[in-house]
Amino acid sequence: MTGQNNHAAERLRAYLWELKPGAWALLVAELERGLLLGTAPAGAEMVIAELRRGFREANSRSVRFDDPARLFFKPLEPFLVDDVPDHKHHGRIARSALEPIWLWVSNTLIQEDARIYAQQVELALTAGDSEKADHQAHVF
Repeated sequence: MTGQNNHAAERLRAYLWELKPGAWALLVAELERGLLLGTAPAGAEMVIAELRRGFREANSRSVRFDDPARLFFKPLEPFLVDDVPDHKHHGRIARSALEPIWLWVSNTLIQEDARIYAQQVELALTAGDSEKADHQAHVF
């Protein structure tokens, strides 16, 4: 049984290392939220520990890859749904739709403004000023 557990852990570790750092950050955030709410899946602590080790080994800073987009969409948080879109959610937005919208906004619609906004948010977060980063999201 222990050999099977070790093999499963190694497979999970290999899968996690294939993810992009932005996905690492999202996964850590979701698992931590689950731990706080008591809804985290079994092994959540192990996954969080492995991802944090990955951040350290990659010399990654604590700023999440998607912070500018996350802050941009923060006012929509009460209207976001995470489930599979089997039925329409009137007045709600699928969280999975945010990434394509952000890519459209930042790569096509207002490319230069989005680039400046992202730089300002990342500078504020790197400096540890999350209040200023939140302000940037509302100004944009």
